[in-house]
Amino acid sequence: MSGVTTARCLGDRNYIDVTLRNKIREGAVTGPDLIVCGIGMKGRHGHGFVGMPHSGVEEFRRTCRENMFHGVDILKMFITPGGAVAEGDFIPYFISYDEIKTIVDEAHQLNIKTAAHCTGGEGLNLCVKAGVDVLEHLYSVTPDQVKLIEDSDIWVDLTSGIVLDPEREPMVPAAHAENTRKNREYSRSCLENVVRSEKIRYTLGTDAYHGKLYKELQFTVDMGGKAIDAVKGVTVNAAKMCGLDQTKGSLEKGKRADIIAVGKNPVDDVSALKDVFFVMKNGSVYKNETR
Repeated sequence: MSGVTTARCLGDRNYIDVTLRNKIREGAVTGPDLIVCGIGMKGRHGHGFVGMPHSGVEEFRRTCRENMFHGVDILKMFITPGGAVAEGDFIPYFISYDEIKTIVDEAHQLNIKTAAHCTGGEGLNLCVKAGVDVLEHLYSVTPDQVKLIEDSDIWVDLTSGIVLDPEREPMVPAAHAENTRKNREYSRSCLENVVRSEKIRYTLGTDAYHGKLYKELQFTVDMGGKAIDAVKGVTVNAAKMCGLDQTKGSLEKGKRADIIAVGKNPVDDVSALKDVFFVMKNGSVYKNETR
């Protein structure tokens, strides 16, 4: 109802996401088309609440193949902790290069993509080297790493509200909120370097901040990004990142009729996407409020 007709679900337990995706496809449940990853993969000692713990290449390989047996659309790995850190702080990573490369190779054997939860640090460098398709978050990406990403084919999915929106603070433990406040401006400067890059391909998403996608566009514009690029980040470029641009992401003959309407041109004012009064998915109308 907020205007999201396609979404990625990047980690769940017990294949709940796969089941829900299939029910939506069958018409048994109403919802956005879902791109799902099944079991997210983390290091046994690492971050990733919705991930399951792994140690060693073969454990990761086994879960990759189990996920693909269940028909997932993408493989998800958790590389670093979440949240903001201070400039210069060490950022640990919990999956080795060989483990990351194994996930990438297994995915690409079946022509599906990989996504990595990664805020920065050496783990980011390993993801680029291993050929990960999408980097999520990047709250602590350095200028050198921005250049590294610019020279690669990797996509970036920004979830800026997690660290930039004070309204999220009541949703998290007090210590986490305090840490975010303390390091917010450094994270903002890191994200600004991404959105102001002329070369990085980025999209916009949410993470434990659902229903607030419209805010991500405003954060992007406030950090110096172009409004048209922010809009593309939730439409045509999002479809390209997900490998769906042949059927979704733009209004063209032959593509699926996934259409929303708002009160004014979001390229002029991205806040217009806060109030969506018409939603069509694949030619069926789900919301049509009088204006």
